[in-house]
Amino acid sequence: MTRWYHKHWRTPHWSCPALITVAVQDNLTAGTSPKAAFMDTLIRIDLETGKETAWHEASCYPGEPVFVPRPEAQGEDDGVILSVVLDAKVGRSFLIVLDAANWSEQARLEVPHPVPFGFHGNFFKG
Repeated sequence: MTRWYHKHWRTPHWSCPALITVAVQDNLTAGTSPKAAFMDTLIRIDLETGKETAWHEASCYPGEPVFVPRPEAQGEDDGVILSVVLDAKVGRSFLIVLDAANWSEQARLEVPHPVPFGFHGNFFKG
């Protein structure tokens, strides 16, 4: 579909039941950049305009992004995106918190060890 998808496509993952009942405009996913062998990018695609917003950091491998709405949210991007990221340079993981509206980094919470990858939301060639 786009240069970021590289054979990784997922349906939207929303953690807010109130937002599931409205028309979904954005798709959140973890995907691969053009030369990567493993998911190394968080991506939001506006399904109406096709506009892509991405977060990528060298040698970092994010897990599935999760949307957390602000209490009394007014729109589907009114909240934050959370993802556990493995930083391969230092062998530890961190939780990244991105503003869902503009994808600016709001916080980074580091842990002193790697957090294992989960299998939910990951698709690989058989």
